[in-house]
Amino acid sequence: MSVASEAAAGGSRAPSLALRYALRELRSGLRGFYVFIACIALGVMAIAGVGSVAASLSDGLTREGRTLLGGDVAFSLIQREARPDEVAFLRSRGEVSVAATLRAMTRSADGKLALVELKAVDGNYPLLGELTLDPKLPVADLLAERDGAFGAAVDSTLLARLDLKLGDRVTIGNAPFQIRSVVGAEPDKLAGGVGLARAFWSARRACAPPGFCSPAVWYAGSIG
Repeated sequence: MSVASEAAAGGSRAPSLALRYALRELRSGLRGFYVFIACIALGVMAIAGVGSVAASLSDGLTREGRTLLGGDVAFSLIQREARPDEVAFLRSRGEVSVAATLRAMTRSADGKLALVELKAVDGNYPLLGELTLDPKLPVADLLAERDGAFGAAVDSTLLARLDLKLGDRVTIGNAPFQIRSVVGAEPDKLAGGVGLARAFWSARRACAPPGFCSPAVWYAGSIG
């Protein structure tokens, strides 16, 4: 009888003891509970923010994907140009723009040097979007050959690096170029990857002399 009564008494005391501990923790721990709620709210806001950014990025790529790529399809070849039959195959399926890119050293008239990312484009560039220039010029006039030098558009940082202004001439190898405009934005920049050198645009024909683009040339095409 005594054992049973003691067990019953112990069982009845257990809930009351747990309740007293819970009330004691609540009296001293409401401030920590508020911190917990705040952490949950911040987590929910962070997840919602990431979802919103991802949705905006997806919508932007869907809307501007062709312009960012420079066409419906883009391809590249390393250290060789596309063969005539390959170009003919692509032209049979749409308008084609071809560009050759390489890194080179450009030299100013006073001997200053700078590493540039040369992009030699053809007359169809750009297939989509617009090449932002200052001053604004038709691409054909910008890149035309005059007085023995092809025209060029450059990044503004190159002008500052070599202390140049519009109308000045620079050389890449033995080829002279006249700077005629500054590029603000190009439509297919993402298609060419991230360049570490200063940008330099010129005509595809300027890259025609044998050996000018070898051995390392990135030959790219876009179909629109």
